[in-house]
Amino acid sequence: MIGHRRSAKGLAFDTVVVPDTHEDAATDPTSAALRMSSYVMATRARRELHLGYEGDAEPPLPAQVNRRVLQRGEDERLRDVRPAMVN
Repeated sequence: MIGHRRSAKGLAFDTVVVPDTHEDAATDPTSAALRMSSYVMATRARRELHLGYEGDAEPPLPAQVNRRVLQRGEDERLRDVRPAMVN
């Protein structure tokens, strides 16, 4: 299922992918609304949570998560993947 962040509240999935955490970079990482949205998304995952972003630097909120809790890494196969344009 593909859904919007707002429609995920109250649901649970084996795997959750949040591909656009970079869009939150302009938001104050101490913002209650941002933290609540991130909490809701993170707690929807039963087994796996994947956070994606564009750019070289992690967005401020995921960057605050302890490295022992959030595994980080790059997959060379995915570095140059661009979203497909739909006409």
